[in-house]
Amino acid sequence: MSIMSYNGGAIMAMKGKDCVAIAADRPFGV
Repeated sequence: MSIMSYNGGAIMAMKGKDCVAIAADRPFGV
């Protein structure tokens, strides 16, 4: 499991929720 792959999937799933996507991106360090 790659962080990039997991993060990308999470962003795609939360594409509709920009606020959530950005908040989740912060901790991931992207």
